[in-house]
Amino acid sequence: VGGAESRLIVRDPVVAELSLPRFLAPGDSAHLALSLHNTEGDAGEYRLALTAEGAARVGADHALRYTLAAGERKLDRVEIEGLDEGVATIAADLSGPGGYTLHREWQIAVRAPHYPIALEQTAMQAPGEAFRIDAEKLKPFIRGSVSVSLGYSAFAGIDVPSLLQSLYRYPYGCTEQLSASAFPLVYFNDPAMLGPLPPDAGVTLRVQQAIDTILDRQDAEGQFGLWHAGDGQASPWLNVYAVDFLMHAKDAGFLVPDAALLRSYSWVGQAIRRIGESNDGAYANAPDATRAYAAYVLARAGRADIGELRRMHDTAQWAVLANGAISPASVHWGRGQGDDSLAAPLSLGHLAGALSLMGDHARAHSAFALALANLELPRYPRWWFHQLYYSETRDIAGLIAVAAESGEAQTAATLLDRFGGRSLSAESLNTQEKAALLAAAHALSSDAHARSLSVNGKETSALKLPAAFAPGLVEIERGYDVVNTSERPLWRTLVVRGAPKQAPSAMERGYWLSRRYFRLDGTPVDPAHLVQNDRIVVSLTGRAQDDNDHRTVLVDMLPAGWEIEAPVTREQEYAFLGPLSKPQIVEARDDRFVAAFDLGDDFEKGRRHRWWRYTERNDAEPQLDRDEFSLAYIVRVVTPGRFALPAAVVEDTYRPGVMARTDAGATTADAR
Repeated sequence: VGGAESRLIVRDPVVAELSLPRFLAPGDSAHLALSLHNTEGDAGEYRLALTAEGAARVGADHALRYTLAAGERKLDRVEIEGLDEGVATIAADLSGPGGYTLHREWQIAVRAPHYPIALEQTAMQAPGEAFRIDAEKLKPFIRGSVSVSLGYSAFAGIDVPSLLQSLYRYPYGCTEQLSASAFPLVYFNDPAMLGPLPPDAGVTLRVQQAIDTILDRQDAEGQFGLWHAGDGQASPWLNVYAVDFLMHAKDAGFLVPDAALLRSYSWVGQAIRRIGESNDGAYANAPDATRAYAAYVLARAGRADIGELRRMHDTAQWAVLANGAISPASVHWGRGQGDDSLAAPLSLGHLAGALSLMGDHARAHSAFALALANLELPRYPRWWFHQLYYSETRDIAGLIAVAAESGEAQTAATLLDRFGGRSLSAESLNTQEKAALLAAAHALSSDAHARSLSVNGKETSALKLPAAFAPGLVEIERGYDVVNTSERPLWRTLVVRGAPKQAPSAMERGYWLSRRYFRLDGTPVDPAHLVQNDRIVVSLTGRAQDDNDHRTVLVDMLPAGWEIEAPVTREQEYAFLGPLSKPQIVEARDDRFVAAFDLGDDFEKGRRHRWWRYTERNDAEPQLDRDEFSLAYIVRVVTPGRFALPAAVVEDTYRPGVMARTDAGATTADAR
């Protein structure tokens, strides 16, 4: 019995290596280092042939011939150029003395330097009417980035395919965003509904990954964090929302451990009974909103208290009375009169759904009436939005889903009419609104009327709605025609999505954003001309331009050839930057810098509650205002060449369109 070890070298006798950047953009040109090393091959002349397929081309301005002695290493330079969005495969074929051959391949992604945009057009298509996709709509986009989706639905304005695709592509991942983006995919898990996305098991995988990530954020007591377990930033209302998603996912056959759900049930049951205790999030201002939602979720699990549900309904109904007369659109919880007790429409809908599930249909019908009344409120408490994720669209759609599932068909039909004339474009909605609209569409999907379409002369009978088509660019250029051959009208939504060929201009729409560049000693530097191995600090500062609270995400896409070394977290190390924000999450990705943080008065109070009580602050030192932000990171210029310099973008994750964008540009890096 014993042991021994020895080294074994596995390598080519003559090594050929190409140093690639992590990515490129269309139009970028990079100088690549080519290394050849004769480790054990014969001495003599070696020839290298480089080819590229796909989204890039590669070449050199001289013959790639090298005379290598035994053990000799030689360096050379070749150039690669990005052509179109996609993936390029670069092949190297080396030949030399004694019949020596070597084949190597590398792949590199070519991604657009500008944020994708979407053009959306919704219209009713009457029986017998024909529609052709206009190929001119594709010209403003980089060809390889374009995707086209043509969706048909029985519901006016609820474009199921576009909403699903939008959630499938959603790039951010707090617990609310993961839950909301994966929630509808639990039921709309037909890959065909995802249009141009790959028709594979990606939907199922997407949902299961969301489940696993959310469960990783659950602590031993059953509470979820917003970004990680124990961070204390996920409100009780959001915890209930996550449990709701996990329950639906388990019912649909996804893997959700029973133990995790039992821990959540226990935590929710305890949290909604802690009325007098201080707590962050929705529970601090509106315990009844959380309680109503929790009751609805627990009722689905058979764990709700019918006596408590009746008490909530009866006391809320009393609060409608004002000076002896019924005052519509002013339902409060527990006879209250202030903003803190005002009942959100969807919360009243959750109460109605819970009562219906527990068998009290009379009170359920009454609670739905109260929910409809509170949709007429002329104004809403500001904290509803960031603590209950409120919006009128979200609440109407959520009420449709609850009403349809509870058998309140007339209520659902009344609410559906409210979408008339309302903009429901996927690009203008947040994750909560998209998920609620899809829940409403799923609840209303019992329409059994036969539909049929003719696509380029081919009949599709007994069409299942909603339906989506994803024609390719070649098909559209040849002519893509769809005729409604059924006897009923259909709602058609055309979405063209892609990266624009021209860089969009800088803009301010609710935020102000500035991007500056410094050397490590604080000296300003012009990014238009740099040298390989330069290290610079990228500073991103700005502020919200109103007094609202904002859940904010900041994204700064890198030029190809730059690599992030590290985010700057200690302002003492770079005093010229001034005070820095403390974001909830910071990510240094291969091609971009991402940070998420909150701005506003109420979020500031929450931060004080969570960590200022444990941290001594010197009020004499400069501090950021509650609506200001400042972040920074260090990059190294790794690859010489000419590259697009994308714009930095800041946006409110729950108010699409509230954003700011810097100018885009170009940067050149000389070889050192």
